[in-house]
Amino acid sequence: MFGDKKPSNKGLDSLRNVMKAFIVPQKEQHIPYEILDAFTSTYEHGEIWKIHSHNDKLIVFLYTEKQINNQNLLKYSELKEDYLILLHDYLNPFTENVQLKFDSKENFETKYDGNWLEYYNNIPVTNEDWSN
Repeated sequence: MFGDKKPSNKGLDSLRNVMKAFIVPQKEQHIPYEILDAFTSTYEHGEIWKIHSHNDKLIVFLYTEKQINNQNLLKYSELKEDYLILLHDYLNPFTENVQLKFDSKENFETKYDGNWLEYYNNIPVTNEDWSN
């Protein structure tokens, strides 16, 4: 049908090049421990006891329940922005927001006897628990 001439792949090659520009490379399934540890170490001081992360969510553990009731979300904006950068770099470049949940060391030790397994098996996780 084409005689001695082979069909040109030029159009197909151009299409492949265009598609490569829009394909997002596969990201990690987690943020590397060293990176996450450096991030949390930066913020775990002052009124913050611990920070735990899961995908686009952060649980910020303060020391007391009273601190949670008096906390000002604006002062956590830098923490959220820095974690969002990690999410973009390692998990999902399309994540638009980091959600925060506040808890306390006091609650963790009193209600869950300082046991992380007990804590994560029993904490209620509803959309109302997270702030944007």
